[in-house]
Amino acid sequence: MATYAGDARMRIRATTEEEALSEAVRARQGLDPSTAPNPLFEGLADIALKYEERLKSIRRNLIRSLPMMILRVLMLWAWPYQIRFVEGSSDMPAALWVSNPYCFMFIMALVMFFEFRAGRFPIETGKWLWLIAANFFWLPVMDPDGDSGWWGTFWICAGVFVPSFGLKLLLITFIGFAVDRKKKKREAAMG
Repeated sequence: MATYAGDARMRIRATTEEEALSEAVRARQGLDPSTAPNPLFEGLADIALKYEERLKSIRRNLIRSLPMMILRVLMLWAWPYQIRFVEGSSDMPAALWVSNPYCFMFIMALVMFFEFRAGRFPIETGKWLWLIAANFFWLPVMDPDGDSGWWGTFWICAGVFVPSFGLKLLLITFIGFAVDRKKKKREAAMG
């Protein structure tokens, strides 16, 4: 073993004779510890190599859906606090009110996801989404039990008006973008 180790100019990093012998045997067989296979993961590596392009596509879609995932976590966390705020601020059904801004924010995040998939970066939609989310998610922090005065009434009205107006604006804007793209495509095909 010592002769082989000397000829191969290898450093034996073992502490016992058994470890030194197994290291020398591995070296003689050409198994470098940095490239030696790990039987636990070799099969998974074969699968990853077989579906490499598909896995890259899944990774891209996961990154693109990150705003939606963050928003979902925030929504789940804030739901009970939102309900308590509405119950303390108004007599209207709390779940109905909270669902209104939540649905709007979810639709905005969905628009952003599909814009990312199309290769566009929806900066304005993202800014508005985070502005609206930040405004509605800080309510339970500032006033956890609601406010039956003007403050609570203002936010209850905003929770009805902003999603209603915002959804119409979102639809008009993105339908307009789609019409412009189709016109340009049609003109390019004719010209």
